[in-house]
Amino acid sequence: MPLILMTGYPSSGKSKWANKIKEQMQSKIEKEGKEMRIVVHSDDSLGISRSQYADSEGERKARAAQMSAVKRDLGKKTLVILDSCCYNKGMRYQLFCESKGLSTGYAVVQVMAPVSQCLAQNEDRWEENLLKQMVQRYEEPDGSKRWDAPLFNVAFDDEEMAWDEIWLSISSTKVKPNASVVTRSAPAATSLHQLDSMTNQVTSKMTQSLEIGATTVQLGGGITVELPSGTSVAQLQRLRRRFVALHNNTGVAVAPERVVALFAQFVQNDLSE
Repeated sequence: MPLILMTGYPSSGKSKWANKIKEQMQSKIEKEGKEMRIVVHSDDSLGISRSQYADSEGERKARAAQMSAVKRDLGKKTLVILDSCCYNKGMRYQLFCESKGLSTGYAVVQVMAPVSQCLAQNEDRWEENLLKQMVQRYEEPDGSKRWDAPLFNVAFDDEEMAWDEIWLSISSTKVKPNASVVTRSAPAATSLHQLDSMTNQVTSKMTQSLEIGATTVQLGGGITVELPSGTSVAQLQRLRRRFVALHNNTGVAVAPERVVALFAQFVQNDLSE
């Protein structure tokens, strides 16, 4: 079985979603009668303190511990969920290679939350300045990159996510160790990844505007979106998923230069109703 990487800001709600994913995947395993187990590794379970992320040496040791735990448990009959920030794309790439080397499935789950929400639900687990530093260091996953794909985004206050899609992505045995096989994908899949990545970037800009109380979002090229009062991160994430699913289901390719404008119009129309 495969590897699921949790990623997102500190205190964004990753552990809550890691536990939900574990429950849902366990249900799928039992339903299909598979002989598999699930292992969840977190900084707490690995004895990694938050303060280790304050300096490069401590962070290096933290990553080494995470990598060692994943390599030890990852296998055909074990689903490993790494519940950590996984904010560094180099780390995600290394873990992707470990999964690919065993021909197992792989997925990245990003938990989205405004910085203000992370600070509000921090409960002193992270020193505030360090948490803000971690946010600045965060390298957002890009679903068009093979080490960040498939990428599933979920808002901190969502109730459900695409359980069936996650299960299909990690239970597939089509991934091969050969890099030439892994990096080539059908045009439709590549288009979907690009669509996912570009709409994710737009949603991030909208989220940043919400954090500072701005109602007008400038997306470049003369494209703007007016966010009504009361717009939430969860709303934006749901709209993004609907937009991507709509184009995926119709099978109609969208020109890259049109994605931002179409998505902006889609969001504006929905929020204006």
